[in-house]
Amino acid sequence: MVKRITVTLDDETHQVLQQWADDEARTVPNLLAWLALKAAKEHQQENPVTSKSK
Repeated sequence: MVKRITVTLDDETHQVLQQWADDEARTVPNLLAWLALKAAKEHQQENPVTSKSK
């Protein structure tokens, strides 16, 4: 399942992201989705979830 979210950015941040997205032939939303996935994977690797048994 895919979730949608709304993000509010200041003009300067959007401009930086727009240029980055343009450089990679992506849209800003696609770039942000890719960045979020990359950050989530890195976070999981650095902080593995351990299952706790009762």
